[in-house]
Amino acid sequence: MLNTKKGLVAILVSVALIMTLAAITFAVLGNRPGSSDGKFESNYVGRVNITAEKTSFNIDKLQDGQKENISLTLSVKKTEPEFYAKIVSTSIKGLNHDYAVWTSVEGDKDFPEDAILPVGDDGEPKALKWSLSAPFTVPDIFDTEPYIEIRLLSGVSELLATESIVKIPLKITIINKKELSRLVNIGHSVINQTGANPDSELYQAVDEAAKLLLTQCTQQEVDSAVNNLKNHLGY
Repeated sequence: MLNTKKGLVAILVSVALIMTLAAITFAVLGNRPGSSDGKFESNYVGRVNITAEKTSFNIDKLQDGQKENISLTLSVKKTEPEFYAKIVSTSIKGLNHDYAVWTSVEGDKDFPEDAILPVGDDGEPKALKWSLSAPFTVPDIFDTEPYIEIRLLSGVSELLATESIVKIPLKITIINKKELSRLVNIGHSVINQTGANPDSELYQAVDEAAKLLLTQCTQQEVDSAVNNLKNHLGY
């Protein structure tokens, strides 16, 4: 019995630590357990190939004001060496981000804006590549799906170039665990006050709910655990 109680306490301590860290640090979504390394490819738009990697993410929301960080890689290359192509601008829509920082990964352009797509020493089109970091406040739900908008100018020459717009969707799945976290804390307090036995239904419900806070799960599983805890706590 003592070991079981120690196990529950250890889980709850771990949950508290995670919530504290979430308040003071940014998580790189592409590296989160359970995240999908989504890949976006737009071939031959204005004779320019665009690839973005790690565009799908999973987030466990534990509290209001929680910060996370979009981290992905963008690669752009024109399809024909004699063709003119330029990135006019990049912007993130619908994310409520604090700022966006582009860092050069390949090529001599520090950021995408105003970058003219080059040709390499071999006379072939050369790719430019950047990494993006964009911290943002996690909503309970997105009103519309966030995306990165890229505006291009391209044509057989600079004089004849026309504008194209490419939208890269950011597939961000939010699992809202705020209410579950609150009820787990209440359940823990009730267990301490009443000395509930580890074999009791309340103890087991709190134990299972606390585990969900630390693991990848669906919103349906979270909602089911919330309803179960409410029933045991008399809500």
